[in-house]
Amino acid sequence: MQSSSRSAAIFGILIALGLGALGVLLKQAIVEYKLLDRSVTVKGLAENE
Repeated sequence: MQSSSRSAAIFGILIALGLGALGVLLKQAIVEYKLLDRSVTVKGLAENE
């Protein structure tokens, strides 16, 4: 019985670490996506011609 609970605890810790790593990677991906989404619109003389 003790071996089963130890295995479950290790499995739970690994799942928690995996979800934490997934969260960090998703955050980085969102930040990089937002940086690539920036654009500048310039209106000036070229538009008047």
